Amino acid sequence: MTNHYRKRRIKAGLTISDVAVGIDMDYMQYALIDRGLKKMPNKYLERFNTLLGRSKGEAAVAKMSREELVEEWWNEVSKQKGHGKYNLTDIMNTFNIATLGELDKLLGYKHPGASSHFLQHAKKVTYDIKHKYYSFFENELNIQPVKKTEVKPNVKIDNRKQDEIFDWWNSFDFKKWYDENNISRQHICKSTKISTGTLSNLYRRKFDKPTISVLYRLKDYVDEVESVNPVLFPTTFTSVPVEEVPEDVKRVGQELVREVNENMKLQEKLTEKYKYKVEEIQSEINKRQCQIEKLEEQKRFYEQILIDINED
Repeated sequence: MTNHYRKRRIKAGLTISDVAVGIDMDYMQYALIDRGLKKMPNKYLERFNTLLGRSKGEAAVAKMSREELVEEWWNEVSKQKGHGKYNLTDIMNTFNIATLGELDKLLGYKHPGASSHFLQHAKKVTYDIKHKYYSFFENELNIQPVKKTEVKPNVKIDNRKQDEIFDWWNSFDFKKWYDENNISRQHICKSTKISTGTLSNLYRRKFDKPTISVLYRLKDYVDEVESVNPVLFPTTFTSVPVEEVPEDVKRVGQELVREVNENMKLQEKLTEKYKYKVEEIQSEINKRQCQIEKLEEQKRFYEQILIDINED
């Protein structure tokens, strides 16, 4: 579809706003026609031809009175009334528009942040953009349907069970239990689905009040370990009674157990240390990626503004 109307508009020295106002059409609807993306309705053809048939002097007078009205409206709605809130927010509420991001979509902006940017730099906004907002809120057909909010049923919390699990935790010496049972942290984490960092904080008692889900998983694991045959968690390497083992062999066995325990603790410390380092680096990578995405979004936003400026 050719943009015949756009060629005639530019030749007449008019902007999209001028034509939209002159033929009494919504700004965004005419913008689509101007770009050749929509057909001009028959009832607006005569108005369009009449508008473009006016003298430049008549068009300038009509535009002047409209500009004064739009400028006065924009200066009022762009006044800030709190963090991230403007007088425009009150008008948005009457149109059932909850956020500036939602307004961006309704105005045809592909990327969020346009309305917020324009309001933050209200004095630098061009007339065409101001008129785009004015014409949108001038048309009551743009009032959005009321959104139904889902009412969630009240969920009663069993405080008794909560008290029981916290009483258990407050009376339970997890550090002592862990050291006595000589179970690897990897085994506990795998069995309970508790992260190594959380387990470390539980061991060091850094949590004043851990989450209930974590405590339930830990308690279930502790109960299971204590109910299992101790053979599953051996602390020695022989079933021969101690009194029947020669002293030199006993010393070798004790030394071997000590070395194994120390190696396991060292392994756990190194694993925890370098796993934390990996998580720390990944966190930094995520931050950088987030910054890159924000910069790319800003770039796309300003590219869209350049396209809108050049089209008008």
